[in-house]
Amino acid sequence: MKHKDLTEKLKGKKDSVSVFEIYDGDSEQIIERKLKTKADFEEGLQQYFRMEFAKAAVCFENVLKQNSDDKTAKLYLERSAQSWCRVCRRTGKGLRRWKTSNPSPCGFKP
Repeated sequence: MKHKDLTEKLKGKKDSVSVFEIYDGDSEQIIERKLKTKADFEEGLQQYFRMEFAKAAVCFENVLKQNSDDKTAKLYLERSAQSWCRVCRRTGKGLRRWKTSNPSPCGFKP
């Protein structure tokens, strides 16, 4: 298990959240891909926890361009898109700023 050295405070929470990456059982090829995309993934997590969902989505999409099998990046990309759509519906602003090639889950296509 390797600590990703990322600690973020969640809105409304007193305690920080630490994120760990577990490599046990991963092949050398998968570990190499994860290490290549580590910076983008960690930046995506930081943006996600800051509620900068469009920025987070771009980071997770960059991870998936290099490692399409990264299930965690896929999950966070989906969550970022869903959260972004909730924010846009609530505020009525920001849909034009969605800049990933994946369509948003609420059907918006930039």
